[in-house]
Amino acid sequence: TLGWLNRALSEAKQTGKVVELALNFPSQGNQIDGIISDRAFISSFVDVLRNYPDLKIFLRIGAEMNVWNNKPDAAKFKQAFIKIASSVRNFCSNVAIVWSVAHTSTNGVEMNDFYPGDEYVDWVGISAYGVKYFHAEYWDDNINEIYFKAGDGADPLRIVDEVLKKYGDRKPIMIAEGGSARY
Repeated sequence: TLGWLNRALSEAKQTGKVVELALNFPSQGNQIDGIISDRAFISSFVDVLRNYPDLKIFLRIGAEMNVWNNKPDAAKFKQAFIKIASSVRNFCSNVAIVWSVAHTSTNGVEMNDFYPGDEYVDWVGISAYGVKYFHAEYWDDNINEIYFKAGDGADPLRIVDEVLKKYGDRKPIMIAEGGSARY
């Protein structure tokens, strides 16, 4: 089932590329218990990574949990993240572990609640989209401008500001995902 991963990593190795590998949780919060109890997939995943010891890999685990529609329990998210990070670290010194958030949290969600701790995170990632026209519309209300940095609030510096202030003094920061659009 991980043939796609072998092919991608093999190609990256042959072409001298660095890889950012997104280990997403497609079922978001509903998937957390399955990750915590999993033995087979994580072991198989790590076995593939072990075959590429000279390839620099940034492993982005469960990204953007702070804006998931199906919100995870923060303690369980951290438990799942730590399980994956620890499994990878036991065998793959070439893999940097990335904890990555959306540039802002949804109302009532604090991104730091999902931070698993400095000992499990090598890099902090951020999804930073400069979108004046959020969802292909111009939003002139304050809520979308404030929360999603849309409309006249689509300022790239504001997009990265919170993450830089919270983690930039102790972790390198990467734009893990990003883009801008006119429409």
